[in-house]
Amino acid sequence: MQDREYGEISTYNGSYAFIRRNTAEKDLFAHVSQLKYEPVYRGDKVSFVVAADMTKPGKFLARDVRLEDGNAHRADEVTF
Repeated sequence: MQDREYGEISTYNGSYAFIRRNTAEKDLFAHVSQLKYEPVYRGDKVSFVVAADMTKPGKFLARDVRLEDGNAHRADEVTF
């Protein structure tokens, strides 16, 4: 099993998200197909697996993105 990393959603537009990683300076791309729950909101805490981007050599992306406990969404929140 691969190690999971942790971070938070910094951007979400319905097709993809960027995750601000706890362990790195650069945000990580995640395609909407890798989000286990939708919608997600800016600031949501998530865990994920880092994988090589097969279409862009030398780049990485997030797979198997899961919301962590305590991410109760309110109806008035705005998705990004």
